[in-house]
Amino acid sequence: MGSPEPRLRSLMSRRSVSLKRLENPGPGPNELERMIPVAFRAPAHGGMRPWRAIEFGPAQREQLAGIADRARARKQATPPPVLLGVCGRAGGTIVPPRDQWLAAGAALGNWLNAAQQLAYGASVLNGERCFEVTLSAQLDFSPDQSLAGFVRIGSIRNLPPAAAPVAVGVVVLDTPIHG
Repeated sequence: MGSPEPRLRSLMSRRSVSLKRLENPGPGPNELERMIPVAFRAPAHGGMRPWRAIEFGPAQREQLAGIADRARARKQATPPPVLLGVCGRAGGTIVPPRDQWLAAGAALGNWLNAAQQLAYGASVLNGERCFEVTLSAQLDFSPDQSLAGFVRIGSIRNLPPAAAPVAVGVVVLDTPIHG
């Protein structure tokens, strides 16, 4: 398999590529089909995969923009070459909801890594808009489903600046457990 260093360097170079830095073409159906198994290899408690992906085509994007704050949603929904919604589920099993949401978040991260490996840029858009009742109803979600986030994917027009390096000593702490 060779040295792991090139693979680690590739992961270390991953960065979110904002909407203004994306352009056509985006990944086609064959490339998306290759990304899906990678995205959904995220850790899943008990083998449960509490997510699915929705590809929003041009017609659906206009509908999506009309559901929420029209101007803001249109600005976010219509430009990316590919727009996916990653649906998460929290409930309905013995798996705690927080574990189900962590798994959906890991799937979002895997989408970004898969896009990079195929030489595309990508970013995730999430937040309160993903939990809007109107949006969930329009997407025909069950009460325990919400969007974990939108994944925007396209060719990279220009790279964002490199991310600041992570100071390992700051994020890995040797702290004893007191008790």
